[in-house]
Amino acid sequence: MDFKRATLEGKMVDVVSVDELQKNRDIYETGNVGIEIQKHTGEEYVLPYRPDNVTCNRPGVYNIKDTNNDVVGNIIVYPDDDVAEDYKPEVVDLTSASSMEEYIEKQGRLKSLENEILTTPDNIIHPHIGPEDTALMRALKTAIIEKHIDIDKYQDGYGDNFPNDKRKLKDSDISIRLAERHFKVLGIKAEIVLSDASPDTPNPIGKEIKIPITYGDNEETDINE
Repeated sequence: MDFKRATLEGKMVDVVSVDELQKNRDIYETGNVGIEIQKHTGEEYVLPYRPDNVTCNRPGVYNIKDTNNDVVGNIIVYPDDDVAEDYKPEVVDLTSASSMEEYIEKQGRLKSLENEILTTPDNIIHPHIGPEDTALMRALKTAIIEKHIDIDKYQDGYGDNFPNDKRKLKDSDISIRLAERHFKVLGIKAEIVLSDASPDTPNPIGKEIKIPITYGDNEETDINE
């Protein structure tokens, strides 16, 4: 088996061809696998192999089974244009290295990709908190980490925006509107609290001002991005 890897939907996957899948289907029934696919238009994708999913409602490669539950083929669901780039990841091919130096370089690149992924091996999302993250992004990422969740199980709440919203958790900044969507879907109460920075602040507010972002009386407050 060729040793190719990529990050796909926030997970590290082994990347194989359609021929490899058909020859060794049993090997890939479990685990995270991406299938290299070329569309008739010439566009190349890496699509998740979803052997146990029968709804075919997300981009991926699905099994077709006969009445005996034997696999007789596959259904390929290509991504819509707005999320197409999510399924064209960088693929690191260690077998193509022509020298030890190139092999070490590819290993380093693979390590960098692993550091960028959002989920642990058991699909618990764990977004990386970096030094450039804004306060709102740090708060959101910290809350998500503390929840110990598989965010894929919340995708119905996000709707069609789910792939983009999940990918944005790799960023260092986030708009209030997008953070609000995360908070609502994930069941997190959030509010903005304003108060005087110190007792001797010129022209003090004199009190705390609390504006709910989610689950509050002022939930409809117009807050621009």
